[in-house]
Amino acid sequence: SLRNEQQSVVLIYFDLSKAFDKVPHRRLLVKLEALGIRPPLLDFIGSYLSNRSQKVLVGNSYSTPQPITSGVFQGTVLGPLLFILYINEISTLLTNSQNFVYADDLKCIYSFSKDTANSCVDKINTDLLMLSRWSCTWQMEFSPSKSSFMCFGPAKLPGPLVFQNSTLLERSTIKDLGLSYTNKLALSPHADRISAKAAQICGFISHNFFLPEIKLNLYRMFVLPILEYCCPLFGLMNASDRSKIEKVQRVFTRKLFSLPGSSFSYTDRCQLANIKFLWVRRLEAGLCFLFRVNSSPNIPRINALTPVNRPYATRNSSMFISPPLSSTTNRSQFFASKYAFIWNNLPLQIRLSSTLAIFKTKLRKHLTSKDIKSLLSVSFPNSQLLDFEKGPPGI
Repeated sequence: SLRNEQQSVVLIYFDLSKAFDKVPHRRLLVKLEALGIRPPLLDFIGSYLSNRSQKVLVGNSYSTPQPITSGVFQGTVLGPLLFILYINEISTLLTNSQNFVYADDLKCIYSFSKDTANSCVDKINTDLLMLSRWSCTWQMEFSPSKSSFMCFGPAKLPGPLVFQNSTLLERSTIKDLGLSYTNKLALSPHADRISAKAAQICGFISHNFFLPEIKLNLYRMFVLPILEYCCPLFGLMNASDRSKIEKVQRVFTRKLFSLPGSSFSYTDRCQLANIKFLWVRRLEAGLCFLFRVNSSPNIPRINALTPVNRPYATRNSSMFISPPLSSTTNRSQFFASKYAFIWNNLPLQIRLSSTLAIFKTKLRKHLTSKDIKSLLSVSFPNSQLLDFEKGPPGI
């Protein structure tokens, strides 16, 4: 939305060195007590962390056991929770930014215009100094060499960003929580990476297994999750990137039904294998995600998605979504902009489903070739001329 307002954006990515292993136990207990946790729960957590040791086995010999005085234990229920409680105050320190913390992943967002670029640099460096002091006080090490930033928009920062006596590196491409993208919000690096990885696994499946049923099960288990990770964002991909992803399934099904004299089309192969085109699966996944956001009180509502204001209330008023205004081409391809129109074009009985399971069942029955073209007509005026194998742009 900031880019939609013609603002430039700086996104800083911080790397916490061995984050879960660095949390000091004594400081953690001090912080928990400051948060209002009292005995006996505090004593229980202290007991849970204490009296642990580790030793190294080399050949048949063990080293002398050494006490473990830091680190929350991964693979446990309490470990990630204790870590989040330990670093949670970071969000209150960085007052000049909008920041996001997911486990040991920290990102800070700053916006500026050409006229405010100098003051933005000062604000960022002030926050970086505060974060550096916090890391020294609470013994959480950052890796400045692995921390970096990206700048989105026409305006550039006029000065360096300094963190722990090191200048942060500006990147044009980054992998963020498994999603690769550029400073132009292009997902070409992600398409290249997942298509190559998925094709490699498909090759292994095709060469090492014989029965088509086994191959299909392995494809669904190990390949589809790779191709569909973060798929609601694939609207930002260009046609060649989406085609590259769909090609993985094209090649796999061609090898699956490579019988002498056979000339099945891609559509025929998908019907024989009982699998859908990847863009149809992405369409279903996007609408199911929107249903969860729109109906569940436990999921924070996307800021860009708001109910349509109507002069009178109807039982389906809350199930209509007002598409956000878009002043840039990129913004018009965002999930909220694209799927709001498609959602509003769904039959009312589907949108009013009481549960996600019922919604999925009704949606899958509705998404036939004819109904999909009708559903997409509001967003894609030429949907009746849609090449069904390639799919529409932005899905």
